[in-house]
Amino acid sequence: MGSGWTFVGRRKELDLAASWIKVGDGVLVLGDAGVGKTALARALARRAEETGRRVHYVMGRAASRDTPFSALSGAFGDTSTLAPGHTVRALLDALEAPGDVPPLLVIDDVQLVDEESARAVLELAAGRRAVVVATTQDATRATVAGRLWRDGHCERLELRGLDLEEVLELLEQTLDGPVDAATVRMFAQRSQGNPLMLRELVGAAREDGSLERRAAWVLVRPPPISGGIADLVRERLEGLDEPERDAMELLAATEPLALPVALELLDEKVLDRLETDGLVGVDTGSGAPELAIGHPMYGEVLRDAMPALRLRRFRLSVASRLEAAGDGQAHDVVRAALWRLEDGQRPDPQRLLVAARAARAYSLEAAERLARAATTDGSSLPAVLLLAEILTHRGRGEEASGLLATLPPDSLAQEDRAAVLYCMALGQGLAVGDPGQGVAMVEGVLAADRAATDHLRALHASLLAFDARFADALTRGGDLVEDQGVAAPARTLGAVGVVGATYWQGHFDRAVSYADQLLPVARAARSEVPYGEASLNLIAITALIEKGDHLGAERRTLTMRRQAEADSDPFAMPRTEYLLGRLALYRGQAETAVRRFRRTVATAGPFDQFIVRHLWSMVARAAATLGDHAGAEEALAAGADLIQMKPYEPEWDLAEAAVLASRLNITEAIDRATWAASVAADWGEWNVAIAGYHDAARYGAARVVLPAIQSVPFVDGELPACYLEHVVALAANDGDALDAVARRFEGVGALGYAVEAADEASLAHRQGQQERAATRSAWHGRDLRDRCEEASSPWLTGAASSVSLTARERQVAALAMEGLPDAEIASRLGMSVRTAQTHLSRCYTKLGVHSRSQLASVLPGRTGLS
Repeated sequence: MGSGWTFVGRRKELDLAASWIKVGDGVLVLGDAGVGKTALARALARRAEETGRRVHYVMGRAASRDTPFSALSGAFGDTSTLAPGHTVRALLDALEAPGDVPPLLVIDDVQLVDEESARAVLELAAGRRAVVVATTQDATRATVAGRLWRDGHCERLELRGLDLEEVLELLEQTLDGPVDAATVRMFAQRSQGNPLMLRELVGAAREDGSLERRAAWVLVRPPPISGGIADLVRERLEGLDEPERDAMELLAATEPLALPVALELLDEKVLDRLETDGLVGVDTGSGAPELAIGHPMYGEVLRDAMPALRLRRFRLSVASRLEAAGDGQAHDVVRAALWRLEDGQRPDPQRLLVAARAARAYSLEAAERLARAATTDGSSLPAVLLLAEILTHRGRGEEASGLLATLPPDSLAQEDRAAVLYCMALGQGLAVGDPGQGVAMVEGVLAADRAATDHLRALHASLLAFDARFADALTRGGDLVEDQGVAAPARTLGAVGVVGATYWQGHFDRAVSYADQLLPVARAARSEVPYGEASLNLIAITALIEKGDHLGAERRTLTMRRQAEADSDPFAMPRTEYLLGRLALYRGQAETAVRRFRRTVATAGPFDQFIVRHLWSMVARAAATLGDHAGAEEALAAGADLIQMKPYEPEWDLAEAAVLASRLNITEAIDRATWAASVAADWGEWNVAIAGYHDAARYGAARVVLPAIQSVPFVDGELPACYLEHVVALAANDGDALDAVARRFEGVGALGYAVEAADEASLAHRQGQQERAATRSAWHGRDLRDRCEEASSPWLTGAASSVSLTARERQVAALAMEGLPDAEIASRLGMSVRTAQTHLSRCYTKLGVHSRSQLASVLPGRTGLS
């Protein structure tokens, strides 16, 4: 399990408690069982020991609570033969510490300490002969814990559950790898951040295989309930009387339960008691108030132990009331239908159809199950069409096509035929990576039917965009998405193509404006086009990143993430992780970017398989930036044979170029980057073209690509302007201009590029004999590099040193630092062995060293080329 289950998080609490101890105050740590009180106390003890303070440990135990001084004897030797007064004197002698710093007395479970030990502890604390750190669940006034706080000997620190970021940190450290965001959220929700419960959940999930390691760790199904969790829950619920237990069981079987229904079925006084004890709570997050059990695991344990007939009785009773209400929330309609199916009943097909449509907004899995049940007798054409659409959105286009092939064509109205074609063309266009074939299918119908539905015209525009025919997509879809008389699903579908084409053409401001205008429409159509809102948000935020508005992009991404969590949106959550990865990469946080991109790959659903190759290319690029060549090449291998989608292919080539450049295969890297940029330019994909020419320039071809990048039509934003300015400055080898570019990149948060520009400025100044300017640029580069995560540009190795090496000498030195023999260096750089040896000899002379092993001591930066 990697480094094992360790103490993480709690930094604020740890720092606060340590500050109290430093000024002589004790700490009373309160919290529920398993929340991490003992771990925090021990972390405080370790900090104290590191400063030279003496630390004594005391453990309260129920078994010896009636034995005088039993708790303290464990820390200070046998005190059983001493009288109480002599015992305290012996403790004082044992606690004598050199200097004026009193020792730290750590008491775990202070509520279980025997009475005599408790009095001694209070006397020690009152005399400031020891600083006390005590843990407890109970700090009522009459207890020793209560007196430690009330009498001013200890500050009170209440521990809550770990927050989401702390759960993520703990899981990734324990599992030694990235963990998918939805998995983190599920573990955090089920454990409520309790580290003990979290450990039990993770252990059980790994043991039964529900937690799998893919590109990242992913929960493929809910983890089982371990014996430890069941014991913790039973202990918490053991004091319930029979009415309270019955109420908890009914809620466990049916939660969340609409409050009016709960009050109809349950005694209000019983609910008041349960709410006071924190065992149930009212949630208004979904609009109408609903009653649920206070901790997710309580409900799971109760359901797991509940006899099947009782569970059935509870659910069918509530289902009848939900159906009778008629105005319940969507998830009530869905749950009632699912409960009847689980009971083996055959609900009315129309009711199943209504429930299936309602389920699409938050669970395609539940929607498929309900729609499939509605098609059992084959008589419901709407149910068959709905099931085919759901299968298409779940990435099972072939299955949807097979289902639709059974329909007699004569039975289909125009709108039905449009629904069939939508499923078949979308499945063909995305599932197998052939949007051109999908376009042809739709165009055949549009040519024959002038009155074709808006939905088909919208699909046509979207498929054109994914076929890299951006101008055509805008021509076909522009008027449609602007027309408020067109139904929301069609406008949403068309918007994906129109906004996407606008973005790929480099009109970032217009793409964001389009998206903002159409996002409310897409949200209204979410059940019919479940990927629409997430896709529009993705395009708009990526446009903000690529124009250089990183703060705006981050704000929108975090807002999107919160909404995705509230909606349980399977399309939006992976997209937010991808966006945060792109932000991290631009900011020079390559290690963070690798983790986020891997999480995105691991959780891409069947519908999104057409972008997985692109996701692997982003993993490869981030890993290459980090200097992790094995990880970068593994990512390229993972994506090599996956579905290719035209607009993403130039970025795949740019990722390959980045890996080649990080390996110092410079000539090949330049060729690959230039090729990618020229392909993007041929398609009018100007956002990728300008980035690709910039990459080629970074690798050393600035003069070659300068005319090409200057011919790119205007691309919105500060970041593309930086790209152009950077290439111009590199082509001129202008140190002052490169300094300005470094500052400009820094201003938009593109720190990785800023590092390179500062190092390049230092080299240019040094070549111009401007040593003072070179030193200033080098220091700027070092400062920027310290703010990045191991940003690696090996072709610039030594740029921040005080010695001027040529570009070839820097490349030879970088490879030599990794211990490569002369022959391999020569092969890698396309030169003779004698030439490689000559360059290396010049490096030694200029740097004043005599061997490869000494190079790392004089050349800054980590190359990571092996």
